Amino acid sequence: NVEINKQKYRIKPASELTVSEYINFFSLISPEPKEKEIIICYLAAITGLDFKEINSVSMDSHSLRRLLVYIGPIKWIEQLENCHYFYYRKTAKRIYKENLNWRTLGVRRMIEDRQASNQLELAVYLLAIYINGKYDQESIEEIYTDLLNYNAISVFSFIIFFFKNLSNGKMSAISSI
Repeated sequence: NVEINKQKYRIKPASELTVSEYINFFSLISPEPKEKEIIICYLAAITGLDFKEINSVSMDSHSLRRLLVYIGPIKWIEQLENCHYFYYRKTAKRIYKENLNWRTLGVRRMIEDRQASNQLELAVYLLAIYINGKYDQESIEEIYTDLLNYNAISVFSFIIFFFKNLSNGKMSAISSI
């Protein structure tokens, strides 16, 4: 637990981040962060507090190091191991990469119409389309919202191959997210 401005927050290790927390973390962090920035962005993503509010809290180097050790390694998209299927618990459905057709007109149209702030969100939305199997916007949104609460590593390990398509084959474009 960490106390920020007299309020206690439960901090979890990076391996337990949800998809939503992972997206929040990577939307805040710079490409080459220092230790303190990593902690501040991580705490902001986990607690929902404003980056500036957390940045104003004084942290000694010993506390920073302890937090970093507790949080553990935060894997960037390029560091994730590739998983060949995704299991969607709600419907007990397995999605296999071999069965996905990125180039169908319906999928491309839905992706083009989607307002996403970054490619991580867009890839999760693309997974929701495939889980749904139809082009029912309401159902896809429901699945997308559900996926935001899944473990980030399990989701992004499967959808990592989408990033090459979303960035025209340039994985380096993803690391800036």
